[in-house]
Amino acid sequence: MFGMEVLVLSHTIENAHVLKDNESFSTLTKKVVEQKTDNSTNQIQKLIKNKINEVNNNKYKISIFFDFNSDVPKKSNALEQLHNVNFKKVTSIIIDGYASAPGTNQYNLILSDKRIESLVKIIRQLGYDKEIKTVPHGEDCLGWEKEEQCQRIDMQLFF
Repeated sequence: MFGMEVLVLSHTIENAHVLKDNESFSTLTKKVVEQKTDNSTNQIQKLIKNKINEVNNNKYKISIFFDFNSDVPKKSNALEQLHNVNFKKVTSIIIDGYASAPGTNQYNLILSDKRIESLVKIIRQLGYDKEIKTVPHGEDCLGWEKEEQCQRIDMQLFF
């Protein structure tokens, strides 16, 4: 135990000595800043790479969700992303609308269409004036396990 305390004390004294030396401190500070910058740069580069891949595929997909039995989009990051889209560069849009299983097939088809129309209205307000292809699916939302996930629209933007 005595040896362990000496080791810790020795380590603390070495660090204190380094911190007293201005040149070493600035070098240490520079290294720490460079390391943090490298980490931030790597994260930014990954984000940019992902966005470039999306644009290179000429398609960007956004899913927007709705409350049960509602055609008003939930506030979400996906909805906020629409405000950042440069619609002048968008060549076409396809919107698929879905509803969860409760209710009749006819009702859910109408609800999914209303959800699409509420989104089309938002897109028009944001300046997109070209044709928008819409496909209401009603309660047919294969691949989604939870009902909340079926209460959505999927929008594909093509560039």
